[in-house]
This record gives sequence, C-alpha cells and structure tokens, in this order.
Amino acid sequence: ENTNNMSLIGYVFDLHSGKVLGLPGRLIMDIAGLFLIFFSVSGIFITFFPSLKRIFKFSPSGFFAAFLKILHKHHIKWCLVIFIPIIIIALTGFFMRPPFVMLLAGKEINAIFHSNPPRNDSWNDSIQSVAVDQDRETILVFAGGKLYEGKWDFSENFKKIPKRLPVHPMGSTFFEYLGGGEYLIGSFSGLFIWDRSNDEFREYFSEEIVKRFSIRKTGPYQINGGIRIGEDFLVLDYHEGMLDVETGKPFLIMPRHFKEKSVFSLWHFLFEIHNGRFARSFIGKWYILHNPVVALGTIIVMFTGLQILIKRKKRLET
Repeated sequence: ENTNNMSLIGYVFDLHSGKVLGLPGRLIMDIAGLFLIFFSVSGIFITFFPSLKRIFKFSPSGFFAAFLKILHKHHIKWCLVIFIPIIIIALTGFFMRPPFVMLLAGKEINAIFHSNPPRNDSWNDSIQSVAVDQDRETILVFAGGKLYEGKWDFSENFKKIPKRLPVHPMGSTFFEYLGGGEYLIGSFSGLFIWDRSNDEFREYFSEEIVKRFSIRKTGPYQINGGIRIGEDFLVLDYHEGMLDVETGKPFLIMPRHFKEKSVFSLWHFLFEIHNGRFARSFIGKWYILHNPVVALGTIIVMFTGLQILIKRKKRLET
C-alpha cells in the first residue's frame, strides 16, 4: 500500500523510543537505556579510580579488585555491542525538546522504514484533539500535527486538510466548534479562532487578525486545555493555571499550603528529570538547554571512548 509522509518530529520521537521497529525496537531501546546507566557508573570508576589510587595510595584487593576488573571488562565489551542504539537515543534526544525541536517543526519524512507507516487518508499518530462540526456533519481530528476531516457517521474515509493552522509543534491541546463556521484552537502557541468561511485566524484574547504565524514560537499564552461548565468557559494555561477569558488574567490561584504539601506521581517525577524540567528551580530559563547538553555530552563521551579503544587495540597489536 502507498504510504504518506509523516511529521519529522513524530518520526524522531518514534526513533527515540524504538517505535519505528515496533515491539523489538522498544525492547532494544529499553535495554540500551539500562546499559547507559551501567556505562555511566563503570565509566566513573574507570576514569577516576586511578587518580584516587595515586592520591590515597590505595591498592584494591579481593572483592573490590575483582569488581573493578568486571566493570572494566564489561564496559568495553558491551559498549561496542550497544553503541549504535545509545547514539540514536542521544542524537534524537537532542532534538526532542526546545529549542532544537523547533528545527524539525513543519518538516516531513517518508515513513517507508516505519513499522506502522501512515496510509493514505489516515494517520498513525495519537489523536490530540477532536471537534464536531454540527453544520457540516463532520468530525475534525488533530493527529501528528495534521488535521483530518470525515463524516460523523464514518460513512467515508477521513481526509487530510492541507491547511497550516496556528498550532505549536507539540500539538493541539484544545479544539472546539463554536458554530457559524468558526473553530476554537488551543496549543502552546496560544488560543485562536479559525473562521473557516473566509479562512481567517484571530487571536482569542486580543481579537487581532493573525496574518503571519511562526510555528517555531510559543505564544504569550501556553494553552493546556479548556472546559465549559454551564455558561462559563475556563481556559487552562500551562504556567498560570485557569485564565479569565474576558481579560486573559489568571484567577483561582492555588493556595500556598496546598502547593507546598501536594504530591504528584513517581512517573511524572521521573519524566521531569528525564526532560530536564526539574532544573528550572536551580538555573531558571537555562533549564531548556539541559537535554541538548546531556545528549551532546553522551555523544562526545561515546565517540571519544571508541577512539581510545581503537588506539589501545592498535598499540597492543604493534
């Protein structure tokens, strides 16, 4: 069957997790991640122990000596076996967070090498948001940074709408049909009204017409969702919480005692460490460089270690 191009961002994310190769690829990347932890620990021992030995005049013996020998042996052996998956993890991780994820925004790649490539008039990415158009009797779906439309009784295939919308590369977080041919679209780029009848976009809070939209920038409001309760419409901003839709100002501020005593899941805690956002409390806005620096450092360490190993092997052969 013919395949479509998929977003470059989606492909890089799937390459990072191993999804491009299906379950085997996911297992390979999981194993590579575990070995990366081992290499970090064994690398510290191999690099710094000779210095500690000189400083403290300490010579390992017995179990500790055997332990160091095992670390050194398997560090070299398994690094060669798992070298490529770790480089892929680091290289894709470099482009998975701002600012470098913006370099991938709006670009596509042929998904022929993907284990589950998108097919014509369909998608293989997770659905981000959905709107029901009662006037057209259609359903509009945001998936993989693209917009698809099909009949609400599913009597025909969904088709991609070739339209560039003011949506952040991270995807749409809110999508609703307002009536009269107008849609409300929210993402980290802000909140916009799309007038489909004249193909016009307006910023929701200021009502200014948007003539040029840069997909690489976040807006003053980073919309994380929206909800209607009776006559009230609440918009959720990523940093500010609930926003007053009339003024764009935050309200219902989280009580201090709740903020100090609240907890969140272990999964989210580990994810905050993984994406570097935990460092925001220590280094401020520079936390955004955490992932690129760690990824670049991993690549440098892996290649320099390989070079040292090759030079050592040549020296032994001569």
